[in-house]
Amino acid sequence: MVNYLIVRGEVFRRKVPEKMYKRISELLAVSAVLFSFHQTIIGQQDVFTWRNISTEKIYSKSVNDSFKIDIKLPDTYNDSTKEYPLLVVLDGDLLFPIAVGITHYLSTGGIIPEMIVVGIGY
Repeated sequence: MVNYLIVRGEVFRRKVPEKMYKRISELLAVSAVLFSFHQTIIGQQDVFTWRNISTEKIYSKSVNDSFKIDIKLPDTYNDSTKEYPLLVVLDGDLLFPIAVGITHYLSTGGIIPEMIVVGIGY
């Protein structure tokens, strides 16, 4: 499969391995489903809530603004001494719930390890 990559107005051809193309397609499909699910539950009273999520507010003197930091710990975090990978999500107000859903889905299936997800938003 040949894909085109556009960087700063220049077009590059590059060959993408079939296995990688399939994995990217699967992740995009899961993202689309989770995003549509997220959009469906907005405004409803019975909203699904994840366990082990905390929210902190921090103030930055550099930008003179406050930021909301959402942290999702793996379900096994409190019962384990192992180290977990960290995923930092920018634009956390929109993308944090999606990232939590995707990482939960993929780690439950054994595709990726459980990880800590941190969302940075306003």
